[in-house]
Amino acid sequence: MEVNAKLRETLNLSELVNKYNGKNSEKLNGSLWMSTFETKFQAFCEQISEYWNSSNKDKRCRDLNFYLSEIRYYLDDLKKKKRIDGALEFDKVTGYVNIEIKNLKVNNCVKNVNALTEEMQLKKNLDDYCENRDFMKNRIKYKFDDINCEKYSRYVESNKIKFLSTLPSIKQHLSYYTVDRICSLSNIRNTFPIVHCSGFMYYFDKIFEIYLLKYGFLGIITFVLILSSSMMIRRVNEK
Repeated sequence: MEVNAKLRETLNLSELVNKYNGKNSEKLNGSLWMSTFETKFQAFCEQISEYWNSSNKDKRCRDLNFYLSEIRYYLDDLKKKKRIDGALEFDKVTGYVNIEIKNLKVNNCVKNVNALTEEMQLKKNLDDYCENRDFMKNRIKYKFDDINCEKYSRYVESNKIKFLSTLPSIKQHLSYYTVDRICSLSNIRNTFPIVHCSGFMYYFDKIFEIYLLKYGFLGIITFVLILSSSMMIRRVNEK
């Protein structure tokens, strides 16, 4: 996703990754890294409306907190190995971020940030999948397109296979991997819906979804009764 690449660049992560992986034997220049970080984050805030809006605010905040967790992981490791030249504390990073965004619509975004873990990475992957899934779904929601529908269907199915393969190792903590009711490894059916791209079944799914969202359970019953009545009338007329 473009926004992930932009955030990684903004937060000056590449240098930390290179130092962590030992691609550069020199110590990390703490003051220089922080100065570059501040410059890039200021520029990001000036064009933040391109990446942040009311509909995706919560997701962008989760993205930001994830990458701050990654920064903490690398800084903690480099500090432990005494590979930072000068003082560079993680609290200084989050403190600066909070100051910069406090007057924007994304204030109160940064939470208590822990160092990155494999579990956090998997949940981030799930979060990204769901955002992409919804984007692809909305693209065909009002204008059906066979090609894009097939892409959407393959995307959902391939990710379902990928995430299902992780379940044996995480089943004891499955509830952690929940973003919302339609993005959760505890709810495979809603998170990885069956996508029908043949004309009738696609529109049946679409109508069913509209009735469910707008009218709830009674709406579904009404919809089924109307559909059944229509089919009965059609059979009578055919006799």
